[in-house]
Amino acid sequence: MKTKRIYNSQAEIKRDLKVLKLRQQIASEELQLIQHKLKRELQPANLVSTLLASVKKYGIVLLVKMLFKRQH
Repeated sequence: MKTKRIYNSQAEIKRDLKVLKLRQQIASEELQLIQHKLKRELQPANLVSTLLASVKKYGIVLLVKMLFKRQH
């Protein structure tokens, strides 16, 4: 829990308000960037490539398991 701050001047209040506004703007920009990346990742071409990469990894794991089973 944060303690309440006691301000000694209007300048301190203005400075803190400016800092809070800048933090809000940064957070907003970060959210927009995440939204843009998510939209790009959910495009059909990217979904297919992600799916193929997953299938490829799973296939390699199965192949390695089969090879080890044959050796025993």
